[in-house]
Amino acid sequence: MTRVKADDSVIEVDFKSLNDKKVAILDDSKLSSHNLTIKLQFVGERPVVFKNSDRGAFLEAARENQFLAVIIGSLTSSTVEEELKSLHENQLNLPVIIAS
Repeated sequence: MTRVKADDSVIEVDFKSLNDKKVAILDDSKLSSHNLTIKLQFVGERPVVFKNSDRGAFLEAARENQFLAVIIGSLTSSTVEEELKSLHENQLNLPVIIAS
């Protein structure tokens, strides 16, 4: 645990556990998900790609707090709005990057 001072409060952050987390990519396009994967690996992240048909597996892993963030790429069977609504309804407080 590392103690970080922010204004008048002190926050304890476990940076080691952050290093164990992955970045989820929701993307139905093979080319788009491949490009995102390459870019994330280049900056040292560990991406995991889910197609929209794998939504159940993504939600289960996200509930287990395995992800640092989620990137929404090219979707064919749903919209970005539907994915954001799903994240909200499942109370997944993840940072979201929209890359579509």
